[in-house]
Amino acid sequence: MSEEVSTKLRFIRETISQTEVGGVRLRGTDWFAWATGGASNTVLLTAETGVAELLVTGQDAWVLTDEIEAQRLKDEELPSNLKLHINHWADAAAREAFVREATDGGIVISDVCNNLTSQEQPIPHSLQQYKWVLLPTELERYRHIGQQASAAMTEVLQAAQPTWTKYQLAGASAEALWSRGLHPALTLVAGERRLPLYRYPDYYGLQFVHHVL
Repeated sequence: MSEEVSTKLRFIRETISQTEVGGVRLRGTDWFAWATGGASNTVLLTAETGVAELLVTGQDAWVLTDEIEAQRLKDEELPSNLKLHINHWADAAAREAFVREATDGGIVISDVCNNLTSQEQPIPHSLQQYKWVLLPTELERYRHIGQQASAAMTEVLQAAQPTWTKYQLAGASAEALWSRGLHPALTLVAGERRLPLYRYPDYYGLQFVHHVL
């Protein structure tokens, strides 16, 4: 995993060099997962940002988080080639001061720009293109997740009974996914009465979530 993260950091630093900015700051759950080789900064599955972010400069890479989350992230999520910068959970100003110091007060590229400052700019197309192309390790994880999801749904559909309610079917589907380490924030269910009436099943969430990229 460290080799993949090193490759991602090289992509990011190419962007820093090309754009002559102070650093790149990744707050969103998707970009954080991409840059860290699949690590999760998520607590609430449907949130766009999580409990940690990544700050990359030309020389260093830090995961910025608070003292409540730091040890758990280090033990369970983060690769070894990232540093941790920890601040008190209520002291957002301390984190911003660290970012300014680390980037020499320069412009910062971010996936979730702070509209209150002119020091942040959106991610350029060149870096977005790197994210669109899967590395071999990402392809391997993607295939594994697809196999696990297929096995989960096959298991549930083979066990399903005509007497089940849509809630029971949705619950069994979620249980089968969770038991395999897949996090279903969206479960869609439709039976023979509903399908002819509507173009889509009932919603029981937002989206299927697993940090692949």
